[in-house]
Amino acid sequence: MIVYPNPDLTITNPAAVCEEEVDLASAVTLTNEVEGKAYTKSYFSDAEGKKQLEGGSKVSVSNTYHVQYAYDAKVASGNTCKSEIKPIKVQIDTLSVVAEDVTTCPNMTAKFTAQAKTNVETVTYSWSGPDSDSGTGAEFTTQTFDGDYGASYDYKLVVTAGTCTEPKDLKVS
Repeated sequence: MIVYPNPDLTITNPAAVCEEEVDLASAVTLTNEVEGKAYTKSYFSDAEGKKQLEGGSKVSVSNTYHVQYAYDAKVASGNTCKSEIKPIKVQIDTLSVVAEDVTTCPNMTAKFTAQAKTNVETVTYSWSGPDSDSGTGAEFTTQTFDGDYGASYDYKLVVTAGTCTEPKDLKVS
C-alpha cells in the first residue's frame, strides 16, 4: 500500500493593486507535489469551500478568498487527497475623483472642492498652480488673482488612495 500526502499549500498574499484583476493562482505554492498526479485547483469565496468562484482563479474585488488543491491517490478515481482550505487576502483599491473648473473675478481667490470615491481609508489631495500656489486637502483656496477679466489659470490636482493615483487638470477663469 502507498500512502500519499495531502497537498500542502503556502500562501503569499498578493500586493495591493489599483483597479486591476488579480490571479489567485499566483499567490499559491504547492510545497509537496506528487509527481505524475493531476491536481484540481479550486477557488472559493467562503472559508468552508462551498461557494466556488465562477471565474476560476481571477478576481476583481477586494475580499478574502480561499483555495484548495486535490488529486486522486489511485489510478482509478475514488481516494482523493486534499489540502486544507487556505485564505488569500486580496486588496484591489478603487478611486474615482470629481473636481470641476471654477470661476472668479479679478482681485479675488477661487475655491476648488474635490470628492474622492474609494474603498481606501486614507486619501491625499495635492494641488498645484501658477506662481508656486499649492496646497493639500479636499478643499483648496487659491491665491488672489490680479489678472484681467477673461484670464485663465491652470491648476493640477493629484489624488492618491492606496495604490491608486488620479490626476486632474483644472482651470480658474
